[in-house]
Amino acid sequence: MLDAIPDAALSHTSAAAARGWWLPQRFVTEAPVHIARPPHRPPTSRPGVTTHRLALELEDIAVVDGRRATSVERTWLDCAHLFSVDELTILGDSLVRTPYAWVEERRPAAWTTPGRLEEQLQRSTGVRGITVARKALSLIRVGSDSPKETELRLALIMAGLPEPQLQVQCWDPEYSAHFPATADLGYPQWRIAIHYEGRHHRSEEQLHRDIRREQAFVRQGWTNLRFDAVDAAQGFRTAVEQVRRVLSQSPSGVSARR
Repeated sequence: MLDAIPDAALSHTSAAAARGWWLPQRFVTEAPVHIARPPHRPPTSRPGVTTHRLALELEDIAVVDGRRATSVERTWLDCAHLFSVDELTILGDSLVRTPYAWVEERRPAAWTTPGRLEEQLQRSTGVRGITVARKALSLIRVGSDSPKETELRLALIMAGLPEPQLQVQCWDPEYSAHFPATADLGYPQWRIAIHYEGRHHRSEEQLHRDIRREQAFVRQGWTNLRFDAVDAAQGFRTAVEQVRRVLSQSPSGVSARR
């Protein structure tokens, strides 16, 4: 299709999908193809194609698998008028995370940085969705390894609890003298470790790793809290209350609004 429209570029969720990014489920099942064309060009009449007439700068264009597409940062911004703040934050977290070299050899570096997203916003004033993008950017953090981890972090923040740190480390000599046990998120100052157990945690090998990891935290006087897809399906309401209860029982008696 793009071959027949030389001045067009994949944009919005289509540019995201071309890169294999996480997308909300409603854009995975059935969604139109989004393309961007210069403002003076007419929209295409092709069925199933949505045309956006955008004044793109040279740095807003990239090539993905031989096809013109909007850049990483511009694609994230253009998704802002289609996504909620939470969804755009989840996408942003996935773009700024550093891949693990031993399991993600095809992507050795993060897609972008919070700084580059900020630069995109600064030169894109007036773009549709800019308000949502600014709110999402303020919530994006480096260190979230999955959409559900971001959802859990946002649920804790929205409930008025202290913002947790990501990829919390616990050094335990019995676990390893060379690397720490880690939790997805938590509160080191109160020795609270929070783990989100995705599908890959169901394997016997991963279960063994998880047990050893949590034993390390316990030996060092931490409290482990584990959550899974059942908690996610509830919007992490029960998880929030469990974290609130444990925080209130900490030595400093952390309190937060309901």
